[in-house]
Amino acid sequence: MNKAAVIEALQAQLNAQLKDVQLSIDAVNESIKGEEKSSAGDKYETARAMNHNELDRLNTSFQKILKSGSIVNGLSKSENYQHVRLGSLVKTSKRVLFFCTGIGKINVDGVDILTMSMGSPIGQVFLGKQVGEEIQFNNSKEMIEEIR
Repeated sequence: MNKAAVIEALQAQLNAQLKDVQLSIDAVNESIKGEEKSSAGDKYETARAMNHNELDRLNTSFQKILKSGSIVNGLSKSENYQHVRLGSLVKTSKRVLFFCTGIGKINVDGVDILTMSMGSPIGQVFLGKQVGEEIQFNNSKEMIEEIR
């Protein structure tokens, strides 16, 4: 397991997400400008309200991605840990998890890695555990085999 490759893959994914959301924000802003030039009335007000709601949603997404990026960028690519904590890459008998921020599943070098927040229920179960300890989560048991 290469923690540096996982962090780099997450950074690339977050950068791509930021670009996509920014493109969507730009498109909504253009739509809002176009609506300002169209006729007034109920249709105009409804379209304008919908565009502003979409813009708020996109801005919230943009901020969440920035926050996730800040967390990922602050992680050590080389430091290995004895206990599970923020920044731990953990291999169990069933899966590989990376505790940083809840981004979802990524694939690095053909290995599926589930990214999880330390504040998530599974993050709380793993927090402070070490190699050789058994974890039980959702009626499933797994053994920690490696922590990086």
